[in-house]
Amino acid sequence: MKKTIRFDQAFRQVLQVVIRWLNATANSGKVVLVRDLYGVFRIAFETQPEQEILEQLQAELSIEGGSYFPRTSRHFFFKDDLIAPEAIFDCLDAWTPPDGPDNFQVLDRHLTGREWLFPATKNTGITPPRAVFFGIKGGVGRTTALAMLAWHLSKLGKNVLVVDLDLESPGLGPSLLPSMKTSGDSRIAQGWPEFGVVDWFVEDAIDQADDDLIEDMLGSSKLASNGEIRIVPACGGLVDQDYLSKLSRVYMDLPKLGKDTEVFGDRLARMLDQLEEKTKPDVVLLDCRAGLHDISSAALTRLGAVNYLFAVDTDQTWDGYRHLFLHWRHQIERLDGIRQRLRMIGALTPANEIPSEYAKRFADHAHRVFLEIYDKPSGDSEEFNFSPNDERAPHYPTLISSHQAYLRFAPLEEAVQLDESRAREAFGGFFEMAVSDLFPEEEA
Repeated sequence: MKKTIRFDQAFRQVLQVVIRWLNATANSGKVVLVRDLYGVFRIAFETQPEQEILEQLQAELSIEGGSYFPRTSRHFFFKDDLIAPEAIFDCLDAWTPPDGPDNFQVLDRHLTGREWLFPATKNTGITPPRAVFFGIKGGVGRTTALAMLAWHLSKLGKNVLVVDLDLESPGLGPSLLPSMKTSGDSRIAQGWPEFGVVDWFVEDAIDQADDDLIEDMLGSSKLASNGEIRIVPACGGLVDQDYLSKLSRVYMDLPKLGKDTEVFGDRLARMLDQLEEKTKPDVVLLDCRAGLHDISSAALTRLGAVNYLFAVDTDQTWDGYRHLFLHWRHQIERLDGIRQRLRMIGALTPANEIPSEYAKRFADHAHRVFLEIYDKPSGDSEEFNFSPNDERAPHYPTLISSHQAYLRFAPLEEAVQLDESRAREAFGGFFEMAVSDLFPEEEA
């Protein structure tokens, strides 16, 4: 009985057939292998091959692609016949396989997570340093570390803008703003801004993301000391609001008159531009939701931020990061800009571990995963590679201790969490590394 050809196998075999054909032909026009939302393949040609060649390709690809390249469907398209050929031949999603010819690209249509391979956004002005806090898994102290860094930078006199992008599980607002209490018939929780991140996206869709909205999205945290901490929560302080209805509309791409569709990451960048223009912060800290999600793809790859990757030393963690790094390999030309901005954070370091030994063991496991995005040795070319225990490497962890005082994070209620000595015990190394990352000129 013939074995069914599954999704990954179909891609490998179809790719091999097309590359082999291109290497053996004189076709110089651009060729794009398109995989649609069902995983079914089509091929777009800039220059139309002869009919006999197309019939041979169809026969071979139908065998190698199985149900992902069925004989009954029309699989070949030509540039001159397309209404908008640039949507295929000049698409930002397209990538070139490492062993493919220069005139060949792959265009994978994604329902979610499209922007992992997009280039950086074009900001309207000079941006302050930005840091994204991300974890492949939740529950690793990411939001706690961000809030403590905001507190530390404020003590150093920095004005900090904090934005909660963990829209499906908001946490920064409750950490940095007062408990959501109301008095009488108040329509807004005390100490909270009226609106949040989700409000910007729904209002922006109908051109109402104006300066008044930005002002009403900004709260002030009492954790601030020498510098201010302004916070934009995911969910504003309106008592009677339908948050889930707003959330369901956040990730839309917007059609723009006379322009290409504006995707989510470009909209996110515009929101940050507006917030930064309003508040003039020294630094922006972005709490990004865990997992391989649309908002993670835009935040990690498109905002020009330093990316703090939170992890605990488990197989589940490394498997998750490996999936991400393998996907990033599709855009080799953009890898250098991504990997230089990665910093691994060893979160929740067990109290019974010797830090130096734990860091080396963690680094060894991380290194095996980071090899997916490090260069492989090849002649005399300039390489981006590190040994497992190279402390300068992106994979080498900065440790944050699992400290009893921070298990339930509520700094506005538990003053002990803002005790300088305890904060140093848990976060000291992270504070030093982050200051060096975000304000390198002050280290010189």
